Amino acid sequence: MNRLVLDASVCLKWFLIDEEDAGLALALHALLREGSITLIEPAIWHCEIAAGLARKYPRGAVDMIAGLGRFETVVDATPHCLSR
Repeated sequence: MNRLVLDASVCLKWFLIDEEDAGLALALHALLREGSITLIEPAIWHCEIAAGLARKYPRGAVDMIAGLGRFETVVDATPHCLSR
């Protein structure tokens, strides 16, 4: 199984489908849903996505963020996960 660390900007495109390259982000989302990939998330991942959604959709962000909990992910809190 492939394991990927996705930048929050990629995951935001799951919700902001009018963004550039949203189709590629949605293809990764489909692979995640079918179990073909495992998402490794930095410890701050949910915070970054929440901040982006709250800026774009202040009233709907809470429900959108709740949907992220449906995915099985691995949280990586080590510093190397945050390096570029």
